[in-house]
Amino acid sequence: MLNWIKKTARRFSDGGGIFMFIRAQFSSQIASVTDFLVTILLAKFTALYYVYATFIGSVCGGIVNCIVNYKWTFKSTECNKLYITLKYILVWIGSILLNTWGTYLMTEALGKIRG
Repeated sequence: MLNWIKKTARRFSDGGGIFMFIRAQFSSQIASVTDFLVTILLAKFTALYYVYATFIGSVCGGIVNCIVNYKWTFKSTECNKLYITLKYILVWIGSILLNTWGTYLMTEALGKIRG
């Protein structure tokens, strides 16, 4: 039984195809949890303005996603870290802008509806 568990874990961790897809989904979920946790903790416990907390949470989630994808999901040992960082920064710019401004616009719009 223990050998089966080890074999299954190794196949999941090293396998391509659907296993890589599942690792990418799991990596995304870890990053999202990091993003939300940092945002909530900063907004609630440090009295940081929620837009800044959202921005910092998005950056932290993106960093976690980049590291997990680099080390575990895609195992990109042959890629230059500078190129990977530049690619992620380009994606982060769009993601952070959408996340931060979307949160701001939605919060302000809902605040006006409530009165």
